[in-house]
Parts: sequence; structure tokens; C-alpha cells
Amino acid sequence: MIGNLAIDWAKPPHFYQSGGLVVLYAGESEEILGALEDALGAPFVVGSGLFGPIPDGEAALDLEQLVEALEMIGLPAVAAGAVDNPLFAGTPGLIEVDGEQIQVYVFESAEAAQEAAATVNPTGNIIGNISVDWAEPPHFYQSGPVIVVYAGESDEILRALASTLGDPFVVGSGLFGPIDETPEGEADLSAEQLLAALEAAGLAPEVDGEDGLGNPLFTGVTLEMLNVKGEQIHVYTFESAEAAQEAAATVNAEGNIIGNVTVDWAEPPHFYQAGPLVVVYAGETGEVLSALQATLGEPFVVGSGLFGPIDE
Repeated sequence: MIGNLAIDWAKPPHFYQSGGLVVLYAGESEEILGALEDALGAPFVVGSGLFGPIPDGEAALDLEQLVEALEMIGLPAVAAGAVDNPLFAGTPGLIEVDGEQIQVYVFESAEAAQEAAATVNPTGNIIGNISVDWAEPPHFYQSGPVIVVYAGESDEILRALASTLGDPFVVGSGLFGPIDETPEGEADLSAEQLLAALEAAGLAPEVDGEDGLGNPLFTGVTLEMLNVKGEQIHVYTFESAEAAQEAAATVNAEGNIIGNVTVDWAEPPHFYQAGPLVVVYAGETGEVLSALQATLGEPFVVGSGLFGPIDE
């Protein structure tokens, strides 16, 4: 309570008074708190946040409360219906702020939300078995039984979400618009999109018509070779994500046996699978590895390189 004004704070409020100033900060950033205390002295009141942990470790945050929290911070937040293609199994909902969308997923428990959060890869473009090419950098937050996803770069929205939910557990990069999904829910990631991603990363890739290995590693699929800085990237396009996953499962842990094909690599091979694609890059160029991971997620196998490719 401040006079006759009642406020449910999203984060603990800190009240400072120095001379003719009263300063209020609702948050937990140690850097900000340290700077304020250095300038103003210790706070005369430190409160608690509305959405702080409650008994059993679960917060009572839901979509309506998040809308309310964002409104309290000063954002024109409104509930905007359902999510067209949900990323998680929790109950989905949308919040709109100045035309930008925030996805909210409410789970049965904080533990269920934590398990779902663990399915997001470090670059935010693979969630479980779903691949997404984001138009803007995705930010993933988890607080109690809620996961919140915001793809954008609005400082105002990012500050409000961090103030309400804490720091994001994953921040990805945005290269493309969200890709369409087939009725089966498979991401339509293509070799052309990968080429565009490498171009966006400034790598100047070219389509290469000659396979440096001499023989494809996977059969019965479309193979395209990309040349980046004199190195080849092999892109195999399967009929479905399931078919790509089955092919990926034939790669051994060292990356030198793929089904019944044996390869002695000149450079460490990196195998990626995203949607219907399996991508293979043998090399150690940091720029190439970073661009591939930002687009495809972490490699599922990284091998070691000893010799040049051998003929079969």
C-alpha cells in the first residue's frame, strides 16, 4: 500500500529516499540495486513480488496475470486468443503488445514447465521435434508453471518480461520468417533456406555441383552441395522429418560410419538434423559452425578427422 493505492508487484519493490527524491525500483538486478544503494543509500522499504515463489515452488502466474503485470508496467497488453501452431503441450494463449505477439503456455505444474523448457535447444530453433526459423530473435522464459516466448527486439517488451519473469533461459537468433508447417507438423526447412541463412551470416555460399566425397552418405534422397570458403556442406533433403531422424540414427557416435558407409574424414565431421534435412560439414571454421548452429541447432554428432575421404 502507498497511501490509498494498492499494488500487486510483479517483482519486489525497493523504495529509496534521498533529499527531495523518492525513488522506486521493482526488480532484482544486483547491478541496479548496487548502483541505487551507492547513490541513494539503503532502501527504506523492500517489498515482495506478486508472482514470487509460493509454497511447493509453484507460482500462480497465468495469462491473465501476465497481461495485468505488463499493463502495470505501462505496456498496452491485451489477450489475443489462441496460438495457431503451438510449440509446447501446455495450454497456449497469445498476448499482443503494440502489434507484437507474446506466446504464453500454462502447464499443470512448475515441474512440467521445466521439463518442456528442457526440450528447447540452445539456439531456440528446435523445440522437441519442431523446427522454427524465426523472423526475429526468440526469447524463452519460464516462471513457475508458465513458459513465455517472445520473438522480437523491443527493449520495452524485453525489460517488462525480464522484470516479470526473470531472465530468459534461451535467446536465439532470427534469420527467416516463421516457416509453414505441413499438416503433420513438420517444418518445411529447405536447402534454399539454409543457403539464405549462410548468406545472411555473410559467408557468400555457392551451390557446388561436385561431391568431394565421391559417394553420398545417404541414399534415395536429394543431395545438394554448398561451397563456403572452399569447404563443402552436404545437404540431404528427406521426404519427412521422421525419415531424416531415421537416417540420422544410422550415424555412429564418431561420425565415421553412416549405415554401411565408412568415411575417414580429413576434418572433424559435424552432423545436423532439422526438419527433413540432414546436413554434414567437415571442417573447423568458426564462422561456418556458428551459422549452421544458429540455423539448425547443435550437431547431433561431432566426429574427429584423421585422413582424407577414402574411396569405396
